[in-house]
Amino acid sequence: MSKSKTRREIVGKSDIQSVTDSLHIHSPLNNEYQLISTQETTADNYELNDNQVKKRHRLRMKKDARQKNIGTRLLNRQVSTYARCDLFQAARDGHIDQLKLLQENNYANRKLFFNEQDEAKLTALHYAARYYHFNVCKYLIEDCQADVNSHGENGATPLHWASRFKFEKDNQNDSYDKVIPYLIQKGANVNTRDDCYSTPLHYACESNNRRCAELLLENYADIEVEYP
Repeated sequence: MSKSKTRREIVGKSDIQSVTDSLHIHSPLNNEYQLISTQETTADNYELNDNQVKKRHRLRMKKDARQKNIGTRLLNRQVSTYARCDLFQAARDGHIDQLKLLQENNYANRKLFFNEQDEAKLTALHYAARYYHFNVCKYLIEDCQADVNSHGENGATPLHWASRFKFEKDNQNDSYDKVIPYLIQKGANVNTRDDCYSTPLHYACESNNRRCAELLLENYADIEVEYP
């Protein structure tokens, strides 16, 4: 028997009527290679297209990268579930002990984890600022690398959210006057715009939030800012 094989024998032409039929049976070959027909539809007149192989490889690499990103998000959610507490709910309720547990379990990737947005496109810092949990805001920024200028729902930052809601008289939280100056002190842009070009001062005025407007003005909010 000859040691060399013809292309017809390699693809199984002796048992199958055409090379195309053979490649349908050998699905790995069919997936990896694109055949270019010459004048006759025989096995000897097909050539492998290297450009198509390279293109498929690039597409596979992109797909693998997307799956890796999805896997990272799923891992973060699994860690949160394992810790038996929810990142966003803990920030909303001011449960700093739960946040410390999450930080311990996610220390290596804490910046990515604590800047993750929920279904409403809000971070944990958005919730902590909205409910004026000063100690939680401080912990998220200083120990968890939370982004103080993170743009969430409609492009609003945590400072937008702190300015949006009026302070309720029956709220026992005494950190209200601390949160807004602290966010600005840590780098929050007092004149940042959301997707509708509104600043935190716009939010405070639209909500008739007088005390918040006073705090923003004390920290050099621009009263001349106009909508474009």
